[in-house]
Amino acid sequence: TALPPAEFLTRIEKASRITLGLADNFVQLARAEAQEYRLEDMDFHDVLLDASDEMWSLARDKNIRINTEVPERDYPVRIDRSLMTRVLTNLLSNAIKYSPRDTCITCTLSYEAGMSESHIICSIADQGYGIARADQHRLFQRFQRFKTNEQPKNDGVGLGMVFIKKVIDRHHGQINFVSIPNKGSTFTL
Repeated sequence: TALPPAEFLTRIEKASRITLGLADNFVQLARAEAQEYRLEDMDFHDVLLDASDEMWSLARDKNIRINTEVPERDYPVRIDRSLMTRVLTNLLSNAIKYSPRDTCITCTLSYEAGMSESHIICSIADQGYGIARADQHRLFQRFQRFKTNEQPKNDGVGLGMVFIKKVIDRHHGQINFVSIPNKGSTFTL
C-alpha cells in the first residue's frame, strides 16, 4: 500500500536532510584535509562564543544550558577561524545530541604560559550518555557512531570527529577526551 502523502513527504524530507548532512560532512572533511588554512591572529574566547551562539537554538530545544567559564584575559591564537569554529560547533552539537534533556554543558578556557611556548586549553564537558570504554579507541575513525541503550537515535554519519581531529592536527594542537558511560564526556583541545 502507498504511504499517505504527508508521511511520504516527511520521509523524503528526512532522507534529504540526511543526504545533505552527509554531503556537507564530506565537503568539510575534504577542506580540512586538502585546503591551505587561512591563519589569522585572534582571541580564542571569541571563537568559543561564536560556536556557543550557533548552538544555542539546538541546546534550547532540549533545555540544555551551555555555560561558558572563562577567566577574564586574552587567549591569543593563530588559527583558521572558520575551521576552528566548526570544530567547536561539532563538539557542542555532539554534546547536545548525546545528552539527555535538562542537563548542562560547560565550556572552559585556560592559559598556560610555558618557558618556550604557551598553550590555550579549551574543554567542553557534558552530562551525557558517554562512550563505552570498548568503543573509545575508535572515536576518531571514519564512519564510527556510538549508541547506548539509554539514548535516542541520532542521524549522524560518523565523520564529525574525524574532521575535528584533522583540523586540530593541522593546527599542531592536541585533542583528548575522558568519557564515562552514563556520566558524560569531556573533550579537551
